[in-house]
Amino acid sequence: MVCDHLHPPTHYMRYRQTDKQSTVIGDLSFGSSFSCLSTQTPDPWITSLFTAIKIVPYIQALMYYNLLWLLKYIVPKSMLIARARTQASQKDKLSRRLAMGPDEARKDFLSYILRHNEAAARAEGVGVAMTQGEIFTNSSLLIIAGSETTATLLSGVTWHLLRKRNRRVYLKLCEEVRGAFRRVEDITMKSVSELKFMTAVLEEGMRMYPPAPAALPRVVPKGGEVIDGKFVPGGVSPTILLSDELFFLVSSFLSLSRS
Repeated sequence: MVCDHLHPPTHYMRYRQTDKQSTVIGDLSFGSSFSCLSTQTPDPWITSLFTAIKIVPYIQALMYYNLLWLLKYIVPKSMLIARARTQASQKDKLSRRLAMGPDEARKDFLSYILRHNEAAARAEGVGVAMTQGEIFTNSSLLIIAGSETTATLLSGVTWHLLRKRNRRVYLKLCEEVRGAFRRVEDITMKSVSELKFMTAVLEEGMRMYPPAPAALPRVVPKGGEVIDGKFVPGGVSPTILLSDELFFLVSSFLSLSRS
C-alpha cells in the first residue's frame, strides 16, 4: 500500500496521483515506469507536466477569439519553460520505446500501434498508419487522460465525502460497497459497475470537481435551447458554473440510472 511508504496524509494524497502514472500509465505509454513510489520522488516529467498543463485555459481562451499568436506574450514564462521541458522529456521516452519496436512480449499502447502500422504498410495503403508526430501527440493524451484526471477526480470526491455535512452520503456509500463484496476476488469490473450509488457519487464528483483543467463547453444547436429554465440562442457555447451549496445531488444521477 502507498500509505505504508508515506507518512503524512497530505503526502499520501499527492502520491495517489503519481501512483497510477508510475505503475500503470507510464509503462503502458512509454514502456517504462516513472518509479515515483519506489523513489518517493516525483519524476521530473510529472513535475513539469503539472505546471505545463496550466497553459490549457490560456490556449482555449485564445483559440476562441482566434488570437493564439498572443500565447507566448500572455502565458507566464514558467509555464512555457515547463511545457518545453515536458515535450523534450516525452520525446526522449517515446524514442526509446519506439526503438524497442512492436515487441510481441509487451502488451502496451505502442505495441498495438506499431503492429497496426506494420499491417498498414504490408497492405499497401489499405489502412492508415500513424505518423511519429501523431504517436507523440496521442501518447501525451493517454498519459494525462488515463492517470491524472482519474486521480484528481478521486481526490476531489474523497475531500467532499469527508466533509461533515456529507457524512450521510459517505455512510451510505460505505454500506453499499462493503455489503456488495465479501472477498477481494469478488471485485471485478462487472460487479463494480452494478454499484448504483457509488456510480452516482462519482458522477456528482465529476460535476462538482471536474478534473479537466479547462471548461468543456457545448455549442447550443440552431434554434436555441432552454437550459435551467432560461432560453439560450443557437451557436452559444455555455459553460457550467458550479456552486458548492449543491453538493451532493446524488439522487439526480440515481434517477437517471433507473430511466
